[in-house]
Amino acid sequence: MPVKMGKERTMRLACSLEHVLDECLSQLDTGEFGLEEVLARYPEREAELRPLLQTAMMVRQALRATPSPEATAVGRQRLLAAVARKVKKERAMCHDCGAMEGELHQFGCDMESCPYCGSQLISCGCCYDKLGLRNDRLYTKNTDFIQPEVYEHGLSEEQGRRWLEILEEKGRIPWIQYPNICAKCGALWPVMFAVPNEEWEKYVEPAMRGGMLCGSCYFWIKELIDQYAEEMTEDED
Repeated sequence: MPVKMGKERTMRLACSLEHVLDECLSQLDTGEFGLEEVLARYPEREAELRPLLQTAMMVRQALRATPSPEATAVGRQRLLAAVARKVKKERAMCHDCGAMEGELHQFGCDMESCPYCGSQLISCGCCYDKLGLRNDRLYTKNTDFIQPEVYEHGLSEEQGRRWLEILEEKGRIPWIQYPNICAKCGALWPVMFAVPNEEWEKYVEPAMRGGMLCGSCYFWIKELIDQYAEEMTEDED
């Protein structure tokens, strides 16, 4: 039986700094809580939050002179932008080709996305279509309707050069690392785990099956559903 953590505690530990900041700002905006009260709710992140929220408090003071809804909305946007500038952003590096976020991958990197279909560039079939190499009258389904030599060995050097020109004309996609996120609690980079397809379909509703869940959330969902089913069975008896 998995250990069931309190929902509020689980979400606090999993949330990103930006999400926690937004929660703190919302609490401060109510006027019911002071800085120390808000910080006391997140002791594990007090050192990170204190300087950011102090900056936010200074901006809030300036907002009091313009209390109209429009001005308040604009001010809050500026407040969030000011806080965001203080949040340290680490620039990730592609593990395959060494490109930094915002840069183009080295051509042939397995992390580059195709600007036509959005799939992995080195494995999608867009190059065959754009180069006119696919022909269902000359070739069979066994070679995906392309020349057997190309199917077996890939593009020639000249074909690769032409494909790169086509991609650059279309606009290659700069690399940005988008993290895996738990669809339930928002945890970044949850540890991967596997369950049988039948079990996943039993406990995860259809609209969410294509997403990702962290282990804590999945087993909590499973426990809740099993617990309810057990209670219903007992009532019937």
